[in-house]
Amino acid sequence: MVVAIATAKRGDITGLTSLVGFEEWSYLVLFLWLALAGAGPLSLDHLISWFRKRQTAQLNHPKPLLRSQS
Repeated sequence: MVVAIATAKRGDITGLTSLVGFEEWSYLVLFLWLALAGAGPLSLDHLISWFRKRQTAQLNHPKPLLRSQS
């Protein structure tokens, strides 16, 4: 995005305020935030690990097939 802003928008940059106003700038900031902070619970690997933990818990504690009659 830095290269895109520098090459395509070079003539439109009059100062810092015009640079921050570009849509490309918001893409760059969003990407940097995602790269540094990570996706957290919204990430695909978090969802996969949740399913694996759930499956492991079900395998370790199977339900009885028959109920004991007391």
